[in-house]
Amino acid sequence: GGGGGGDRGYDKARVERVLGDDRDLGNALSSLEGRQYPGYKDLMGSWEFRGPGGELRFTLMVDKVQSDPFAAPSRIRVRIPAGVAGFPAEALSTALRRTAVADFVLRRLV
Repeated sequence: GGGGGGDRGYDKARVERVLGDDRDLGNALSSLEGRQYPGYKDLMGSWEFRGPGGELRFTLMVDKVQSDPFAAPSRIRVRIPAGVAGFPAEALSTALRRTAVADFVLRRLV
């Protein structure tokens, strides 16, 4: 069990589908209390987190959900609008620079 596996089970259309906002995600997580691992697949999709004025702050994307304790881990992403992230436009102007920014952000998180 576990290990690699590439994109088996990845469903782009499902992940891109917006399931709700942060409150909806909280309710969904509460409803999963005590359920088996397969029930967590209901979280696959996108969840939008908005500011007090309704502006999109970030989107949490649940790409893959671990199917059992020994399976490959769950995969999630966070998408932050460029205007919210505040990086200068030139920092995102090429693929190499976008990779460098992503690397910088990831290293700050871990």
